[in-house]
Amino acid sequence: MTVQLIKAEKRKHFIAVHVLMTSPGGFESREITLPPSVWNDMGYEVPCEISTAEMDELYRYEEYYHAYEKAMSILAYSDNSAGSLKRKLKLKGFSDDAIIYASRAMKARGYINDAEILNEKVLSLANEKLHGRRKIVSELLAKGFLRHDIEAALDRCEALISFPKNRRLLVERKFGKSSGFTAEEIVKIKAFLYRNGY
Repeated sequence: MTVQLIKAEKRKHFIAVHVLMTSPGGFESREITLPPSVWNDMGYEVPCEISTAEMDELYRYEEYYHAYEKAMSILAYSDNSAGSLKRKLKLKGFSDDAIIYASRAMKARGYINDAEILNEKVLSLANEKLHGRRKIVSELLAKGFLRHDIEAALDRCEALISFPKNRRLLVERKFGKSSGFTAEEIVKIKAFLYRNGY
């Protein structure tokens, strides 16, 4: 099979490279999109013929570019941990290498800061939703954060959280009072608090 780069056109944010692949069974043409910096570094003068190994390299860079663009799009809608970003990119069908590349690029640009995101989520779950420590940990584990990172965020935010006060507020919110409970109500309150991580 022969592979020819027919032309490269500058589009809005990328270079569109037109490729023609010819084999005894016929031919196939396709367009590859690459960032201008990558295309310029490759140094191809089109039209030209390239090897299949060079073609594979172009495909790899194209996937990296698309993973990067998709990561930017994902992060534009909401804060994501590195773990949740990787999961979302995996669901979109990107290879592990492209996912690692995009995730590292987002961290390098400061778009992913797991510690800052965790601090915000811990404070929100504790002081707004009035969750106890166990429920905070389980919810954040489910979102893809690592246990030791969650524990570190809880330690960092300790001075801004009063779990005893939050527990009392949660009981008042649910039962309409904070004292004078019957023995039967106390059993219900304990079960309720346990479900909420206390």
